[in-house]
Amino acid sequence: MRRLFAGLALVASVIVFAACSNGPDRLLKDGADAMNNLGADPALNEAKISKGIASLGLFLDRHPHHENADSALFMLATLQEIKGDHRDAAQNYLRLLREYSTSSFRAKSLILAGHIYEGLNDFNRARAAYERLIREFPEHEFVTGGSAKWLLENIGRPIQDWPVPYGDDAPRASTNTVD
Repeated sequence: MRRLFAGLALVASVIVFAACSNGPDRLLKDGADAMNNLGADPALNEAKISKGIASLGLFLDRHPHHENADSALFMLATLQEIKGDHRDAAQNYLRLLREYSTSSFRAKSLILAGHIYEGLNDFNRARAAYERLIREFPEHEFVTGGSAKWLLENIGRPIQDWPVPYGDDAPRASTNTVD
């Protein structure tokens, strides 16, 4: 009988340990570590990023109403962007807008989604993101400083063809290459 109780205690300890090791705090920490500890070794970075993406995805599946769920989703999208999964990243930036209406990451998510879609030559979605940013966040520095409008007006144009913002005598970006 004593062995049975000892065995049950061991099983309960393992279950508690497993639950704690994949609890919300641990999963968030793994995601944050992936973002904050990237180094020079691409193979090691890829492993960290993959672990961070998996941990944050699991966190969001298990804890979608957690107080830090919007932060987790923003980190997930950022890691996906770093990894090169641009469409998934843009979709998750926009998902943040749908699922977390009070998030402080909403304006940044629109900026980043617009940037990604522009890089993918999906100019309609880029335009929609920048227009929504201007409409919903008129006081955001990206809007008040004119960057959103400037990008919106020049979507799809090569940067060397953009008009000079401060008059014709302002310096233009050079298209020369270093010899």
